[in-house]
Amino acid sequence: MERTANKLSIVGVLVKKGLEIRNVGEDKECISGSLVLRTDDGSEHEVNYFANKYKKDENGNFTSEISKMYTGYETIISDYISLEMDKDNADVIKTGSTELTANDFKNKEGNLISTNKIRANFANRLSDQEREITPKAATFEVSGVITKIQPEMIKDEATGNGIVMLDVIGYNGTIIPVKLTIPSNLVDGFGKAGFYEGGTGKFTGNIINTKTIETVVEKQAFGEDKVYETTKTVKRYEVRGGSPLGGFESLKITQEEYSAAQSKRRLKLDEIKNGTNNSNTNNVNNMNNPFGQAAQPQVNPFSSNPFAR
Repeated sequence: MERTANKLSIVGVLVKKGLEIRNVGEDKECISGSLVLRTDDGSEHEVNYFANKYKKDENGNFTSEISKMYTGYETIISDYISLEMDKDNADVIKTGSTELTANDFKNKEGNLISTNKIRANFANRLSDQEREITPKAATFEVSGVITKIQPEMIKDEATGNGIVMLDVIGYNGTIIPVKLTIPSNLVDGFGKAGFYEGGTGKFTGNIINTKTIETVVEKQAFGEDKVYETTKTVKRYEVRGGSPLGGFESLKITQEEYSAAQSKRRLKLDEIKNGTNNSNTNNVNNMNNPFGQAAQPQVNPFSSNPFAR
């Protein structure tokens, strides 16, 4: 089963280093954790890394040969400079082999939550010359099966933006559900492009993760007004362009393969809900798929704006 497009590019100032050596002295010694990178729009992106110390042979057994990726992460730990360490000399990092993964877990209330994490293999420091010509930005390119198209609602009010749920296909038939936001100024163009639920599509855009502090003035019937601050968080995968791809054959998968991937995800989510699998996972299936066992390709039902329902 082929993987679909799942490519991210992030260049940003290193805000925080969170890589650690774990299981020291054991065969399964590794480095894991994350780096936080800040882009020019003020977004801060947490990028996750993992590398075993020793390479594995063809049978999956650890050898005595140390992984080059592991030694590279050792360099990050020892040499890279973050804003937390030195605000005037922090490194600018460009990630490599970067992609989205699924992050599914139960919250404290016992509800199943499905989000995305960012995973990368490399973190390269930019030279002074490279800094001058490289924008600090976070972008994505994804393709997959469209499972839902709907208007964005906040507190029961339409924002004017659109929401597209996309099943990205990962390694070994893993489904990675991604929530994409179509900004209001592109909603009309999206509606006329021919996207439809059950069809496939490819999208590019920007990753946004900003926090701003706003001052709120609450008027009182008499006396002094109540003044307080609130933090506004904006986190989304904002689409800037895209194209419909047609049926499953455009992704080099069959409907039967997609149905099997959905079943695998549904099973994994059931395990998380029932407490038989407590780990976050990125090979689980979309429980909100409106098509049941298989998404059936449809004729595009939208002559204009699919969000206006």
